[in-house]
Amino acid sequence: MKKRKSVLAYIEDIQTSISRIEQYLEGVEIADLNEDYRIRDGIERNIEKISEAVRRGLPDGLKDTEPDIPRRQIEDMGNVLRHEYDAIDLSTLWQTATEDIPIFKSSVQRMLSLDLEKFDLQKGLKRD
Repeated sequence: MKKRKSVLAYIEDIQTSISRIEQYLEGVEIADLNEDYRIRDGIERNIEKISEAVRRGLPDGLKDTEPDIPRRQIEDMGNVLRHEYDAIDLSTLWQTATEDIPIFKSSVQRMLSLDLEKFDLQKGLKRD
């Protein structure tokens, strides 16, 4: 059986994906998403990973510590990318990557200052 990940591990996954999105966006305009599939694919994949990490790894109590984060939009975008990938609106993808993700990044950084062990216990994880 696969070992369950800690809340911190999910947050680190989120940070990695945010960093990769930032790298993909360096010097990029919205039109570039249509012209270079590698940029678009990279951004989409990392938003999917963030969405899944938020859904699986962040307990509601932790999410509630940051009520202003656009987590619903991020989770919804991940669902669209997974299940309705042919209906992706370029402007929505751009907005998520350039506006929602930076807000979420700040929230994730603040979450790291919390006692994450108590949230592991909410998820049923036991400390060694």
